[in-house]
Amino acid sequence: MVFLTVPLWLRSRVTDRYWRVQEVLKHARHFRGRKNRCYRLAVRAVTRAFVKCTRSRRLKKRSLRTLWINRITAASQEHGLKYPAFIINLIKCQVELNRKGGPAPLMGRLTSTALCSGASWEKASPVMIVLLFVSLTCLCVKFIFQ
Repeated sequence: MVFLTVPLWLRSRVTDRYWRVQEVLKHARHFRGRKNRCYRLAVRAVTRAFVKCTRSRRLKKRSLRTLWINRITAASQEHGLKYPAFIINLIKCQVELNRKGGPAPLMGRLTSTALCSGASWEKASPVMIVLLFVSLTCLCVKFIFQ
C-alpha cells in the first residue's frame, strides 16, 4: 500500500485505531465504573478478564472431576467400600465406570448397590458380570428417559 500524502496515512491509521478501540470497549461493556468507557482502563480490565477466563476453564475441569469422584466415594461408602478399592475391583471385574456420567447416587440406589456388589466380588463369574451389565443398562436407560 502506498500513501502519497501524510494526511492519507494518518487517516487510515485513525480508522484502524477506532475499530481496535471499539473491539476492546465491546468486551468491556458489562464492566462497572469507568472501565467500560475509558479505553486505557478497559484494556487492562479486558486483558485481566481474558486471563481469568483461560485459567478458569482448566479449574472448572479439575473441580468437576473432584465433584464426580466425591459422589462416587459417597455412594461406595454407603456399601462399606472405599473409593480406591471400589475402582480397583471394578477394573478387576472388567467394568468401566465413566466418572462423569456414572455418579451412582444420581442413577438410583439399585444401580449403586449393583455396582458395589459387583466391585466387592474377588473373582466374578462372567455370567454375573453380564447380569450386572444388563441391570445397569436397564437402569441407565430408565434414568435417561425420566
